[in-house]
Amino acid sequence: MHFSELFSTFSDADHGGCKDTGRSTGGYLVEIGSGVVSWSLKLQNIVALSTTEADYIAAVSAGKEIK
Repeated sequence: MHFSELFSTFSDADHGGCKDTGRSTGGYLVEIGSGVVSWSLKLQNIVALSTTEADYIAAVSAGKEIK
């Protein structure tokens, strides 16, 4: 096993995907080896002003999960 890649994390978000509230849907996936150990997909708590901000919010959620 190569320990420098013990786990992988992926995150992504849309921008303003909810037509009613303008909130983005963000999510992340955490893998150890080839198995998924954690994931989340939900509407974000705030209205992001850009795609970059929506992606950043999703990445911060992923970072909190792996911490």
